[in-house]
Amino acid sequence: MDRRWGALVAAALVVAVGLIGSGCLGGGGGGGSSGSIKIGVILPLTGSLSSIAEVIKTGIDLAASDINKAGGVGGKKVNLIYKDDKLDTTTGNAAYDELIGEKVKGIVGPIPSTITLQVITKNDAKPDTTKVVIVSPASTATELAGKSSYFFRTIPSDAIQGPDAATVIVNTLQKKNAGLLYQNDIYGTGLKKEFSTKLASLGGTLVANEAFPIGQTSFNVQVSNILSTSPEVVFIVGFYKEISLSIKEFRSQGYTGPILASEAIENNDIFQIGGSALKDILFMKASVESSRSSYTSFLANYSQKYGSKPGAYADYGYDALLVIVESLRAKGTDASSPTIKDFMHQSTFTSTVTRNIQFDSKGDLIGGGYILYKIQCSDAQCASGTFVPGP
Repeated sequence: MDRRWGALVAAALVVAVGLIGSGCLGGGGGGGSSGSIKIGVILPLTGSLSSIAEVIKTGIDLAASDINKAGGVGGKKVNLIYKDDKLDTTTGNAAYDELIGEKVKGIVGPIPSTITLQVITKNDAKPDTTKVVIVSPASTATELAGKSSYFFRTIPSDAIQGPDAATVIVNTLQKKNAGLLYQNDIYGTGLKKEFSTKLASLGGTLVANEAFPIGQTSFNVQVSNILSTSPEVVFIVGFYKEISLSIKEFRSQGYTGPILASEAIENNDIFQIGGSALKDILFMKASVESSRSSYTSFLANYSQKYGSKPGAYADYGYDALLVIVESLRAKGTDASSPTIKDFMHQSTFTSTVTRNIQFDSKGDLIGGGYILYKIQCSDAQCASGTFVPGP
């Protein structure tokens, strides 16, 4: 080989490796390619929620793959630029700044509502020429509703999950006196408010409520306080690690009654944390219209690509990217962010997989709800298991 040609090849390989390392995924060339549409993604790719983030990432990546196979957007491929917020608000803000510097056309994420609030507030403070639309597939906190006209979510909010959980407890489980253990952030406090209000309207009573911070590992005191009020049922709101550990504590202190968890428990890592205590635990799950042909295709394509069924939020991640892309297809890749934002508020997206997606004036999903699921253990130790409709 000619030495000059070999040098050129080596230089090209260095550039390629650099692009991979920068987090540019999804096809369409490098981050600076004029032949691609750059869309940012902010997820906690490291830290305690990394396994949830990886599942959501599979849905987003599949959407990008399907979009690019179908010709992209006006002949341009979607190029995803991932940023890791590390479950930290300061890092999340920095990730947002980096994506704005990359001149992305929109952002998918974040997951934790506290980080989402910081990012959309930061975005809203910018001039319209710099703002971008932000679509979360997993931030459910009620406080986020209407915080910014540039913020949307493809999952039903806790204004729906809270009342649905209370209805399950009173009407399905036939219980009235409930104990509540909740995560002390805008996700947990918002869901607490919605749940307790609906519970009271149904004739139920919140006999105890205890809060905990993200990352807590011992729940002895909170569980003891709740059990001292003799609840008929317990509702736990939080992320999967904390929920799993608290369930173990409830069972170890002798509580044998029903336990209902919020939607974030749905993660395969729980079996290594909670073990046999997870047997028949109930949880709320955001519903989808599973009979839709687009959802059937999504399941088939997902299985073919990853060799498994999609985990929690993967389908909502798919739709979060799709609504941004469909808006760019409709208004043009050079459309301003205000134009894209207005289109998203005024439109119904019908090619989405979970349902036809339409947003209200606050950016919340119109329609949708939460249904009852349960954990089905595969063995006595519950070393593994599945998530199936309950009870």
